[in-house]
Amino acid sequence: MSVRIATIDVRFESQAGDPTDEQLVERCQNGGCPQAANELVQRHLRRVRAVIFPMVLDHSVADDLTQETFLRAWRGLSGFRAEARFSTWLTRIAWNVVQDEVSRRERSAAVVAESIEMACSVTDRPDQTALHRELDQQITAALASLSAKLRAAIVLTGLQQLSPDEAAKLEGCSIATMYWRIHEARRLLEERLARYLAP
Repeated sequence: MSVRIATIDVRFESQAGDPTDEQLVERCQNGGCPQAANELVQRHLRRVRAVIFPMVLDHSVADDLTQETFLRAWRGLSGFRAEARFSTWLTRIAWNVVQDEVSRRERSAAVVAESIEMACSVTDRPDQTALHRELDQQITAALASLSAKLRAAIVLTGLQQLSPDEAAKLEGCSIATMYWRIHEARRLLEERLARYLAP
């Protein structure tokens, strides 16, 4: 059985005639339009949570951090100048929020222990269901065993599909360091999940 950390497609495709993110932001900046704010949340909620959850592996904490991300975004919306896409700006805020939480956990020596939602085919066969459940638990344990920096490398490049260069900028490290972290994280994950990997 091959193991793959699945990516979640969180891109929002605007329908013809729908306002762009930047137009909605402008409405929020000019008049505090609640409808525009609600639309932005609906468009980007899954993206923000997809950034946060794999780093904390706890649904309740991920919910709180997702809410904190949007609160920080709304507080800082007056300073958004569209120099980058709104989605990029919001992802950076989410990353800062989750890094604050990871740092807090490291200081308090907290242990990560929640199940991660991984994409797998749904089956009615009990043996397959049990195998998928066991695999999810093993992937969770493997991710939780990584240091925060190695887990961040996998989350950014594997789940969020950022390039190593983009990930390095977010993490504030050199691209060579990011390549090493990706390599080391993959090595450790493969080692922990060896029995589930295809021969």
